[in-house]
Amino acid sequence: MPSAGALVALVVLVTAGAALADEPAFKPARLVSRFEPQKPANGAVLADEPAFKPARLVSRFEAQLPAADGARSARPEDTRVLDVGYTADYYSDWFIPIRPEAGKKQKATLYFTNWGDKCGDTGEVNYKLPELAPLQTKAIKASWKMPDTPGVAVVLVFVDSACTAFNQTGEEGQASFYTTVVEAGTEYAYLQVALPYNGDFGLVAFGAFSPMYPPANSTYTANIPLVNLGTAPSVAGVKMGLYTSGQIPENASTDCTYPGEYSADIPKIGPGKTKVVAVEGMQAPLKDLNIILFVFTDITTTPKKPKINGTMTVKVKITNVGDAEGPVGRIVVFTTSIEDARYVPLFIGYRCDPILPEWVPGSTYSFNTTGIVIKAGKSKTVKITDMPVPDTAGWWGLTVVPDADCINEAEGGMFAPALPYSSFEAVAP
Repeated sequence: MPSAGALVALVVLVTAGAALADEPAFKPARLVSRFEPQKPANGAVLADEPAFKPARLVSRFEAQLPAADGARSARPEDTRVLDVGYTADYYSDWFIPIRPEAGKKQKATLYFTNWGDKCGDTGEVNYKLPELAPLQTKAIKASWKMPDTPGVAVVLVFVDSACTAFNQTGEEGQASFYTTVVEAGTEYAYLQVALPYNGDFGLVAFGAFSPMYPPANSTYTANIPLVNLGTAPSVAGVKMGLYTSGQIPENASTDCTYPGEYSADIPKIGPGKTKVVAVEGMQAPLKDLNIILFVFTDITTTPKKPKINGTMTVKVKITNVGDAEGPVGRIVVFTTSIEDARYVPLFIGYRCDPILPEWVPGSTYSFNTTGIVIKAGKSKTVKITDMPVPDTAGWWGLTVVPDADCINEAEGGMFAPALPYSSFEAVAP
């Protein structure tokens, strides 16, 4: 499991020959490319030992070719570390530029989550991840030098490359992707929907709607963040097509004259920059639809390490994203052991009167806060006092469900919403 001693190595494997990568000035990670180029076996990349010799590295992940030279998440598709017993998980935003110039740098933000039930050991390494409590995620801004020769290259992301936190990270801690290195000085623009942040569990927040929940048959505005993954500014006036009915023509991605159900002009966007484009006048459906809302909010617990069988205080920030004021209602708090992180109830089946599934070990606590009313678009921090602490020492997951009785009518239409969550360590007296 990643800790203050885990090392992240970003390695560029070159198909035509290895080139030593420079270290960024801010030293986010040790960059090593002393790997002999190998012909992939079934897509896997065989790598020799790097200079710091953590282990012989054989990537168990198949290197994926990008679509139209597209960047991809650092974690390979259809593979989760939970399936292989390793407790570190990581994602990335777009790798910028999407086609890096020969001899120049590519960059990305990497997001790391500790899925373990304790904080792990430290180790002497070149770059240390910040200490991650269970279920905690932190981001690292990293960059790496690309080969001096144009062509196809493979970027390998290796978490805990010194194997200080887990003795099998050489097999479980790697992921790779192909990228195309172009001639130095090549200028191009490449527009893509931006990833404002890449949160835990791969839940990505895209542009917000205004109003957030438009009434049936009304009009609303969609705010779409766009990023230029190229090396030159884009031209102002490029069209963006949007579709809301789900009836997307087969030629929509190939016919450059197809306008979409709705369209908007994209302003000039500099390389590596992001702008939000507002698309107005979009028509909401004639009937109600279920909406999944991904909630990311701060939950704090005091004391920092509550004693078992004692009490603790939970503070959670609750926001009213509707267009009318409403009460917070009854709050339900679930506490579940995270010896197995999959037991943490990050989703619930039904929004109203939620309960833990029978197969999930944990406890449910209920608190009445019907006297607290929040105006539309406003937030309040709710303080829950004297909440019982579990009777077993260790790390616990904590999830919160406001308005559990669905006093506010809009809550009743939510199915399987994501829950705000946190973690805490209960200790013996």
